[in-house]
Amino acid sequence: MPHLPKLSTLPNISQHIPGHLQLAYDMLNLTVNHCRSRIKRDEDDPNRLKSLRQQLFSEGSRIINALKQSNLFSEEWVTACSRAVAKLRKVLLERIERAKSVEETMIHYPNPVQIIQSNFGRGRPSKVINAGWLADALASNHHITVKDIASTTNLS
Repeated sequence: MPHLPKLSTLPNISQHIPGHLQLAYDMLNLTVNHCRSRIKRDEDDPNRLKSLRQQLFSEGSRIINALKQSNLFSEEWVTACSRAVAKLRKVLLERIERAKSVEETMIHYPNPVQIIQSNFGRGRPSKVINAGWLADALASNHHITVKDIASTTNLS
């Protein structure tokens, strides 16, 4: 598991932080911690990970810009937050790629038609259709026509 970036803590400053800035930082911290927990749980759905990465980008950049514009935080502190969010987005992207490759290996393409050669290669071969697959394909909830099944399975 790659090293997970840590988000900087709020710096000690002599004045009180306005409530909306404290709320903004808390939201950023919550989003980062949510992403980190998903990574630790080894989330394997690429669509969820993409959504999480996009959320981190949109919320993170908006909140970091607001914190930067407040001029209450040092440039180094804001840069550290930006780098932490960028590292986390990179880790999420790596997880997305890994999840995609795992998902692709789990795809199973059924072979509903078995071709049986008889008569030592003379004449047309027999084609046996998997009865379970055919029953499922013809189920009323799928709305697949016999013509579509025949053309897809090369039985027409």
